[in-house]
Amino acid sequence: MTRHILLAKHALKNMNSILSASLILISTHLFGQQWPEYRVDSTLTVRIPENIVVLDTLGQHILRAQIDNALIMIQRLPNTGEQAASIQSKNDLIDNYKGFQRGLVESQKGKLKNQKIFQKDGLELIHFSYYATRGEEQQLRHCLTVFINGAWYSVHFWELATMTDELAEEREQLFSSVTFPPGVNLKNQMSASIEGSRMYNRGFLIGKTLGYILMLVLAVVSAIWISRAVNRKTRHPKQI
Repeated sequence: MTRHILLAKHALKNMNSILSASLILISTHLFGQQWPEYRVDSTLTVRIPENIVVLDTLGQHILRAQIDNALIMIQRLPNTGEQAASIQSKNDLIDNYKGFQRGLVESQKGKLKNQKIFQKDGLELIHFSYYATRGEEQQLRHCLTVFINGAWYSVHFWELATMTDELAEEREQLFSSVTFPPGVNLKNQMSASIEGSRMYNRGFLIGKTLGYILMLVLAVVSAIWISRAVNRKTRHPKQI
């Protein structure tokens, strides 16, 4: 009986050692897959793949990066000019967010899947997902938007709709990595633009404008979407 107990303890000890080693390997692998941190400007920092293309055009600062079966883009648009939004309360901000979502989705001829307005680091943000097509591809597009320090920031993750479960880790890594400077709060999200409007339609126009510019820039730089053929090759090589 004593011998069996000793053997059992020894086996348990070996199993614990194997489990610990496995956890270390998994943690190392996950850490190794983490994207580098990128400082968009003094307001927003995000983790993004290293194959970044930076564009400053049509009044926007745009970042583009690509991974298998997904496209990542980050936009910054100053809140200036005739279409500038005048945001003087939390309700104004939320109204403009809802208009922004509607305008962007409409510009992509998409169909809204879901949306939520939530708080992060003392700020109000909107996150929404919608279905859209590019060529013959059915895509699911995710967008995180924040208005802060006089500018609109949008983080986009476009993926093949059929790959959404497989891309959950990369998608979460992108959106969860968005950070802002210490000490910011709702006051940083107000805008007393004289020429701006507090109307819901102003957010709609801004969202629509960003959407159209996004598509134009992608066309100009000949952004290549990952096709279903490439998707099958990278995920299921035996089917090719």
